Amino acid sequence: FPSHDIERVWGKYKVLSEPNSNVKVKELIVDPGKSLSLQKHKLRNELWFVTQGTALVKGDETFVLEKFTSFYIPVEQKHQLVCSRLHPQLVWTFKLVAQLHVDDATGDGFG
Repeated sequence: FPSHDIERVWGKYKVLSEPNSNVKVKELIVDPGKSLSLQKHKLRNELWFVTQGTALVKGDETFVLEKFTSFYIPVEQKHQLVCSRLHPQLVWTFKLVAQLHVDDATGDGFG
């Protein structure tokens, strides 16, 4: 399948996995000073893996993920990815759900 960059206010992403799989893998590039929306999901778990840079994770707790570390996000857990450094961060997200076509995100807007 063709994969291309999709621009967002926080940076860009592209899908790395095959469609119609129970695991959807995306590569996110978050620009310095930008963040994804604070959100949670009703039906899916996520796993974030930092491949470049340092990620600030906000939610019920706030902490830093260094390069080559991961963060598991269970259903209904609030989470937000923030790039507070001078260089873009690269994070792979793994969306784990029985039906990936369902958009189950609820959020608080963009940073």
